Amino acid sequence: MDSEPSLMSILTNIKDWMKRTNAATPEEMQKNAEDYKEKMKDYPRVSDSIIFQYGGGSMMKPGSYDRYTPFKNNPEADFLVIAWPLGLVQASCNPFKQDRKLKGINLGEVKDVVLSKWESKLKEKPVSLYTIKRVSEMSAGEGSVGFTFKDFLAIYGDNFKQNKKGKFWLDKIKEALESRFKDLTRFERDLLKHVEVSSWDIIKANSGGHKCITNISGLNYLGKEEDFDPSKESPYVTFTKMIQKEFFNVLKGMMENSKD
Repeated sequence: MDSEPSLMSILTNIKDWMKRTNAATPEEMQKNAEDYKEKMKDYPRVSDSIIFQYGGGSMMKPGSYDRYTPFKNNPEADFLVIAWPLGLVQASCNPFKQDRKLKGINLGEVKDVVLSKWESKLKEKPVSLYTIKRVSEMSAGEGSVGFTFKDFLAIYGDNFKQNKKGKFWLDKIKEALESRFKDLTRFERDLLKHVEVSSWDIIKANSGGHKCITNISGLNYLGKEEDFDPSKESPYVTFTKMIQKEFFNVLKGMMENSKD
């Protein structure tokens, strides 16, 4: 915001900020990126021209993570299907290949086929507004309200059920959502438990993409309670891996059919 309307001014301010904050230098970031690429060479499993990977490995050093690393290490692969422990499955085509028609494959359509397998069960599984707010604000900064009533309406619209009727309860819910989750009173937390959204609507609202890249997200809102044993794998992580495997199988089947 302090920069003049020129790239040179922006670059100069970035360099000044890096010096003041002891940020990593471009050379250090480049080295970290190269080290990350080398460490990840044997990390993913490649089968039938599809890279199948869970997590991104160690990427704590500045500049180390590069989303294209799997393709740089496996240039002959056509697709990447990666699952993340935060409840996300991503699929993308190889951006370095000249043939971007994907051999008739539309990853957005694959996503829809995969989710349809669990559609009926997900529609029957409700998630309370209490859980939605708690999970949404797990990574919110100090003093920040990460999920407000406007967010709730923008993301889920009319796709929610309210056990307690009346304008009084709706007004109280609006008030509660304007505070941070950790600051909510016991009454407000209990109140948010009376508003529910189906797991299906949550996943559909948080997922998206197109034929070249797509994602299935919002899985972290499912199956983890506050008192969950951290020594065990969270149920939503197990479900994330199931979706990743199904995505791989459906994608593989479509690729085989496109050869016929």
